[in-house]
Amino acid sequence: MRVITTQEQTFADRFVNIPSSKLDIVNKIIHWQTIAKQLKNINVDYAAVSLFKALLIGTWHNLSDERLADSLNRDLVFISFCGFSLSGNKPDATTLLRFRNKLVQQNLFDPLLALINTMLEDNQPKLANGKHVAMDATLIQRNKLRNKAISKRRFVVERTFGTLKRTYGLSRSRYRSLEKVASEVNLKAIAYNLTRAVNVYKARWQPGDYCV
Repeated sequence: MRVITTQEQTFADRFVNIPSSKLDIVNKIIHWQTIAKQLKNINVDYAAVSLFKALLIGTWHNLSDERLADSLNRDLVFISFCGFSLSGNKPDATTLLRFRNKLVQQNLFDPLLALINTMLEDNQPKLANGKHVAMDATLIQRNKLRNKAISKRRFVVERTFGTLKRTYGLSRSRYRSLEKVASEVNLKAIAYNLTRAVNVYKARWQPGDYCV
């Protein structure tokens, strides 16, 4: 039986004040209805876009599926961002694992990365060096090029990989098989690019528009 998960508030949700966070900015720069269309062939008990948002949260905070499922049951910001209601059901660790496996089986991480990078480019979040945020993920995908071909961007590449290893746990993979590891890298690249975009937008907002 499919569990309906929408942004519509329940009676309990109307009396809860959700704190502002960086996830509010993510919602401003990403068109989630387009992401939902990309995930339309994923047959799961929850809205696929809600589960994809949950995977992003787990990546940002380096959470296992068990810890992520626990956080989705108690963190108001996470619940709101994913589109769950306070009194409604939340996905467990097994549901999250099965959803990730379906994304891998249908080879959806590559098109999701490309789609989100396009959205970031359309929103024109510029970095200090004048390049689009999507550049970093592109370099990640091209890490087999000879050093000479990327010598002018060596610092950007090393900084990106350093952040992915230090913050996103990419020093070792949690999964086996080439397909799953490649999908993990793509998911972390998506999370990394969104974080960079959020930081740019935070710098542009006026004081009081955003609170941690």
